[in-house]
Amino acid sequence: MNANLFGEFSSRANRGAAFIPVLSALFLASSLAAQDAAPNNAAPATAVSVTQERPPDEIGPNSRTWFVKSPSSAPADAQADGAAEKPARSRVEEIATGMNFWTGQKWAPSDPSFEVAADSFVATRLQYLATINFNLNTVSAVTIVTRDGVTIRSTPVAIALFDSTSGASIIIGSITNCSGVLVSSNKILFENAFHGISADLIYTIDRATFEQDAVIRARLDPADYGFPRESSRLQVLTELYDAPIPERIRRPIYVEEREEVRNAKVSPDLIDEVLGFGEFVLAAGRAFSSETDPHSTAATAPVAKEIRNFDQRTILVESVDYVHLQEQLQALPEPVKKEARLWKKISPKKGNVAYAAIPRPSGKKDQAKVVTPKTGALMAYAKTEKRKGVTIDYIAVPGSTVSSTMFFSGDCTFSIVGAVICNGPVVLEGGAVLKFKHYSTYPTGYAYIKINNTLTCKSTSYRPTIFTAADDGSVGQSVSTGTFQSDGYANPALWLYYGSPSLSNLRFSYCQEAVRFEGSSGTTTFSHAQLVNCIRGIVVTGCGCGSLMFLVNNSLFAKVSYPITVNRATSVQKFVNCTIDCPSTSSCVATSTSSTTCYFYNSILVNGYVLGAGSATVAGDYNGFSFFYNQ
Repeated sequence: MNANLFGEFSSRANRGAAFIPVLSALFLASSLAAQDAAPNNAAPATAVSVTQERPPDEIGPNSRTWFVKSPSSAPADAQADGAAEKPARSRVEEIATGMNFWTGQKWAPSDPSFEVAADSFVATRLQYLATINFNLNTVSAVTIVTRDGVTIRSTPVAIALFDSTSGASIIIGSITNCSGVLVSSNKILFENAFHGISADLIYTIDRATFEQDAVIRARLDPADYGFPRESSRLQVLTELYDAPIPERIRRPIYVEEREEVRNAKVSPDLIDEVLGFGEFVLAAGRAFSSETDPHSTAATAPVAKEIRNFDQRTILVESVDYVHLQEQLQALPEPVKKEARLWKKISPKKGNVAYAAIPRPSGKKDQAKVVTPKTGALMAYAKTEKRKGVTIDYIAVPGSTVSSTMFFSGDCTFSIVGAVICNGPVVLEGGAVLKFKHYSTYPTGYAYIKINNTLTCKSTSYRPTIFTAADDGSVGQSVSTGTFQSDGYANPALWLYYGSPSLSNLRFSYCQEAVRFEGSSGTTTFSHAQLVNCIRGIVVTGCGCGSLMFLVNNSLFAKVSYPITVNRATSVQKFVNCTIDCPSTSSCVATSTSSTTCYFYNSILVNGYVLGAGSATVAGDYNGFSFFYNQ
């Protein structure tokens, strides 16, 4: 162990020696800043929460609001003369996407649970009405009616393979008669929903989301169908009936930058469309092993979607590159029996992407014999084993449109009590305080903010936006829910989904995870920030469009166990003028499951055990170290 050891990652020791006095001064200043910025793990005691003192002054679809008078800012002598300023009014706003539903007379807490009707499962106590037929092999098997009166009727009709090089396609599974069974109050399972492939369909409702998951249960290899693995895409096809024209935001998941490859492919790029059907928005989906917590930081494959017209039919096409799922799909059990190919493969000319005849639903609503209104299994939750599979999901989010802006204003304390999913642009103002409720496990529900659109930071160095614990009484209005929890709160506080955001002048405290960047590309910057008493600081994950340069500048990581975690390839992380003060000798500065390099320049690293773990490589120049135990 070497105390106050300053040096470089590079071998240029002589040139680096001249910078030791500068680094010493920088280290002292940074240490003092860290002490000032990092209070003890136990936050200051909080006053009685206004949210517990009295009912809210306003209730809306996604919030409950209390108005709080702030003390007068006029001088004492002016107050004595009766000339005091009128007390300012601030707000405490408790928010979660889909928090309440309209009963016809008032807003009431949403209840994400299905009931049993004559021939379908229905959910009526959410911001949307959901109806799912007992048998999916029917026209309009799934019907959604949004709060703003938009109706979306659909049926999942097929699973296909598509070769992005040749444009060839083949249907490998078609919807068949299947019986829905409640496996929990908010989840319906349709086992063996397809003919030709072993796959289930699962529907899950929540206050904030509606999900349709296709789960592949048996080994799948495009080579068995004469398709190349490296350029094949697995697709889920869902037919839409009389659907309104949605708002669309097109964004690349992957762009092929090699000109010779682009010229050789019919479809070189993977483009996702965010589809807004009023206040019901289909955002980018993900594909992952069914044994994986879908909320975890583990790398997942992006699922792109777009609406296509085939033979006067409107089809929602969800696509995922096979290579991103190859390992998981090859590890599944062998199919019970070899299914014959259902349709002849079509090899269209370049630029004319075509599919074999997409099947049409052929069953009746009441054709599923296992599930009837008299069946006791409808009211008792079915007990099913945790089976291996690979999930391809689409996620729809109610509550806002793709063009409605979410403002986190500087005069407000926001109590984040669940998932806050922002379909439209987001603006963070300086002085806004966001406090997150504590949850310990998934799927009880983590408190987090997920951004599916653009983010603008209007905070400043002297007026940052603050993300902290509900039980932190040191800032903002009190929204304490009880005893301070040492295992962290927000998870993550900010979740940025596909884009190249620039974040600045933010402070994160007591987070399980501060910031997650999923699928970002290009250059993403994170500047003038403080992360204090967090478990995970920055997490970079997902598959991006090309390479990612992640730049962290002039930021403090004080008592952060894992400052940077990388779970994606083709990314480079660069830290400039940063101070990283780990909380214990068991901490690791950089952790990665993919081969990546983290560069540090002119930075201070204190009290960690290792610099890099897993597949992370650490490099850089002109840095200072203290109490690193495993160099």
